[in-house]
Amino acid sequence: MTQRLRPFLALLLAVAALAGPALAAGPEHSDPRVRLALLSGWGEADGRRVAGFRVQLAPGWKTYWRTPGEAGIPPHFDWSRSENVAGVEVRWPRPVAFDTYGMLTLGYEREVTFPLELTPEDPERAMRLALDVLFGLCSDICIPAQASLELTIPPGAPLDGARAISAALSAEPTPAAAAGVLIEACDVEGTGEARRLVATLRVPAGAATPFAVVEAPAPVRAGAVAVRREGDRLHLSAPLAPADAWVGRGGFRITLLSPEAAVEATGCP
Repeated sequence: MTQRLRPFLALLLAVAALAGPALAAGPEHSDPRVRLALLSGWGEADGRRVAGFRVQLAPGWKTYWRTPGEAGIPPHFDWSRSENVAGVEVRWPRPVAFDTYGMLTLGYEREVTFPLELTPEDPERAMRLALDVLFGLCSDICIPAQASLELTIPPGAPLDGARAISAALSAEPTPAAAAGVLIEACDVEGTGEARRLVATLRVPAGAATPFAVVEAPAPVRAGAVAVRREGDRLHLSAPLAPADAWVGRGGFRITLLSPEAAVEATGCP
C-alpha cells in the first residue's frame, strides 16, 4: 500500500467503525452490491468442521485479498462473539491482479468462498459461528463495508456449500515444494530505509515469470517486489518498513502469482 493512501484508508476504516454493523445478523445477507453467506460445510472425524464464508459480487464490483496490493482494504474477520468455537482458521484462494487507477491491487471479482477450519470447544455441542467482518468493495469508487452474520452448526449438521468450499480449497496456492519451487537464498540486507528482503528462487523450466508478493511478520511491512529472471531462477527484492523494527526471517511468506496458478513459500531457510 502506498504511503499517500494510508491516511485516506485509515479515515475510511474509522468512518466504518463509527457507523456500526451495516448488515443484519443472519446466515445470509444481500444488497445491490454484494451477497454474503456462512456455509456449514462438513464435519471431520476429529470433531473439527470445514465451513465457508461466501462473497458474491454484483457485476463491476470486487473485494480484496489478505494483502490488497498498492491500495485496498484487506478483510478483517472478528469471531469473538462465537460460542463453542475454540479457533477459526481462514483459508485464502488465490487472488486476481487488477489495475486500479494505475495501482496494482489483488482480490476477487464475481464470487469467492473463504474456507473456514473450525475447532469446537466441545464437539458434542452445537457451534454458534458469529462473524463481524470489515471488508473493502471497489467499483468506480472504493468503500469500506461491514457485516454481521451468524450461523448455528449442530453436530452432524447436513452439508451446505460443500462444492463451493471444496473448489476454494483447490484454488489455494500450492506449497513451494509441491510445485517444484526451491528457495535457494533468502536474507535481509541493508539498514534503515535501505533495508530489503532479497531472495533467489529456482522455478521449473518454462514456467511463466510470475508476479510476486512478500508478506512480512508484523509489525514489519514489505513493499512492492521487484522480480528479475535469469533462466530458471527468480531474483526478488522487496523494501521493508519501518526501518527500526526487528525482523524474524522465519515469518516471511512469498507468494508467486500467475494467471493459471499460485505458489507459496513460508520462511527463509
